[in-house]
Amino acid sequence: MKAGGEAQELLEQLARVQKAGKKKKIKHLVSKILNSPAAKLSALVRTIYYDHGASPYTLTELRKRARALFPYARIDEPVKLHFKVKDSGELRPVLSFGRQRRALQTLCADILHVLLPAYSFDFMEKGNGGADGAAEHLGSIIKEGNYDFVLTADIRNCFRSVNKAGIAQLLPLPAPVTNNVLLVPDDTTIRKEPHKEGGVPARDLLHPSAHKADTAARQGIPQGSSVSNLIMSRAVLGPLLNASPFAKRVVLYGDDIAIPTKSEEEAEDIYQALRSLLENTGPGGPLTIGYHRTRCADDYVEFCKYKLKRAPKIFGADIRYSPSNRGLQRFDQNVMRIYLKASEGEEQVSVAKYVAAWKKAYSLWHPNEIAEDAIAMATDMAMHEAWKVKCKHGPVGDAVPLVQSIAQEASS
Repeated sequence: MKAGGEAQELLEQLARVQKAGKKKKIKHLVSKILNSPAAKLSALVRTIYYDHGASPYTLTELRKRARALFPYARIDEPVKLHFKVKDSGELRPVLSFGRQRRALQTLCADILHVLLPAYSFDFMEKGNGGADGAAEHLGSIIKEGNYDFVLTADIRNCFRSVNKAGIAQLLPLPAPVTNNVLLVPDDTTIRKEPHKEGGVPARDLLHPSAHKADTAARQGIPQGSSVSNLIMSRAVLGPLLNASPFAKRVVLYGDDIAIPTKSEEEAEDIYQALRSLLENTGPGGPLTIGYHRTRCADDYVEFCKYKLKRAPKIFGADIRYSPSNRGLQRFDQNVMRIYLKASEGEEQVSVAKYVAAWKKAYSLWHPNEIAEDAIAMATDMAMHEAWKVKCKHGPVGDAVPLVQSIAQEASS
């Protein structure tokens, strides 16, 4: 607690100096925090994994570990890499870091939270409501501004597309610390991990696409780092979008962008302006827009985990929310996965718990009787498919690859 108090005092000093615009003192305080034993201990305690079955760490051991944290020096810890399958079938490289890097990333995040402004349109920012807040805010903009269309876009391979060399120019940290702690140096040992929940089986690690993903893991900002979203929103995307003439209409969640417009022509103009901003402005680019679409607000607009639709004016023009198509597809797959993994006789109970939790996750959705019936029917169909698989293969411990295979066959 004493270390946390000392660290907080340093961060408050940094905030005061930042407000006063004293650049030399900012640099001095950043260096002081990076070398502060109290700040290091505080970051370590917040990130260390505790094993409930083992004896708790002693204060002496924690202090010893904190003293070993050097943000400027080479970190001799391997980085673990596993893959998650995207909806497109590509592999997404996700990294997990050792205790030293995790603690130092948290220490750097403390500094960045003070020195980089938070943008009101960023809904991954803590306290802004996440995906639910983003969808609800988009709906309120559409309704209050009487916008008829919505441009949605995402950035292709967002994190690894960021110019790695440019990150050091964007962040108010010493360049050696940025390169050593927040990015993945080229000489870092990366160990591939076998299949994890929602990932790919070990045999697929030899696939050519896995090799490409391994190479991509060293590019840009690492996915899996606790500070990567902060860098992307506050240092890369935030300043660009905030400088645009349509900043008040922007809704940002991760790398997904939504902007309501009055017409399709305006949506096209904004799309071209967005391309220019992301591809040509700032040292973090070029960033390429991948999927983009303009939809009428009176039809379903997909954003985050929801589909939004404006009701007819005769019914008040309220915004109605329902689960996205991707969410419904994942629902079917998850029902099958849970059914296959459940013990004999416990399948329906396990699935029922999942269905209840899934509905609760969509807090903006108020399903009517027809929607409830549709979900019940989809649940029954998914359980029936899983039952047939279980009869054929017996109990399935690792159901993810099998469910993905069935889903790919169904889609083809």
